[in-house]
Amino acid sequence: MRGKIQSIVSANWLSVALKSGTRIHVTESGRAPKMNDSFVLESYLKAHIPNSSYTNLVELADQTSPLPLTVPSSEQFAQYASERGITNEDHVVIYDQTPNVSFQYSVSRTWFLFKLFGHEKVSILDGGIHAWIKDGQAVTDEQSSFKKSVYNPKLNAEMLKNYEDIMRNSKCNNSEFQLLDARGEANFMRGNVPHAKNVPFSEFYNEDGTFKDCEQLELVFEQKGVNLDSPTVAMCNAGMSACLLSLAAHELGYQMPIYDGSWSEILFKQQTEPS
Repeated sequence: MRGKIQSIVSANWLSVALKSGTRIHVTESGRAPKMNDSFVLESYLKAHIPNSSYTNLVELADQTSPLPLTVPSSEQFAQYASERGITNEDHVVIYDQTPNVSFQYSVSRTWFLFKLFGHEKVSILDGGIHAWIKDGQAVTDEQSSFKKSVYNPKLNAEMLKNYEDIMRNSKCNNSEFQLLDARGEANFMRGNVPHAKNVPFSEFYNEDGTFKDCEQLELVFEQKGVNLDSPTVAMCNAGMSACLLSLAAHELGYQMPIYDGSWSEILFKQQTEPS
């Protein structure tokens, strides 16, 4: 059951919305280290949706954390959004340039960050830039410029779990919440949190790369023995693909927090803390 704001929108919907005068901010999402003193990928510079900004998840992360891609502070997120001219009233539409899939799981991370900081209108462009081009829409290599805005984040702390939460829950046999691990089966079998259920993020895509519809998403959770009516938390390797499970749950009308540090933090703790 989708709400008034669809989490996943088509290229045609975006085209019509942009022409209607609706407050839309389009941003391309990527994840890559700084190259040539810039966090903007060359693929974006060569071709992007007109007037879109660029969001690099490596840049939009807590730079003081020893872990990769840690959720930024409210202040950092606000500054990042403001520099791109995003306001709290904008409908943010996120896309990527990954071929052959509706969107990469990293795009769901960008979606999750906006939802985490209280942004109400957030959607993902189904099929990304390739669907946009296939729909006959224009792309450009012209640099976008934005007037700095005032952005007021409202952190929903209930959407994040920490290491202590996960360990406490595991010791009491998941009595507080179900823990889902979005990593592939091979990685999960090499090491996992006791009592966690393996629900690989890849299960939420059809064979042709399209994201599954609500009926299919419900079936994935059901086949993995997940009761979404009970509190549920998602984790993965570094807090990325867990966001895809959170998105899938959101599509079905449920709220699913993530363990941001995920397996990377567990390994870090094992290596740095005395046993």
